[in-house]
Amino acid sequence: MKNYIFSENYHIDRAITDASKAAYISKVIEYGMPEFVKFENPSQIAQWTIELPLNTKLNKLKRSNPEAFFYWYQVFVMGKKEKSI
Repeated sequence: MKNYIFSENYHIDRAITDASKAAYISKVIEYGMPEFVKFENPSQIAQWTIELPLNTKLNKLKRSNPEAFFYWYQVFVMGKKEKSI
């Protein structure tokens, strides 16, 4: 049972990243995608911008939490692909 107990301090920055990963994983499952795309480094997101219908305030994550921005952008792109089908 001890292996499943989270015993660290849980900070808002980590919660934001975890929420973005959860949103991304839910979309991957929803669309039946065969593999995951992983965040590697901040240079990946340099030219990316999240637009409506997602909350554009998510663009602020680009500077403060690049990993969270990366996964929210993936959710945004999947939503755009769905609408174009």
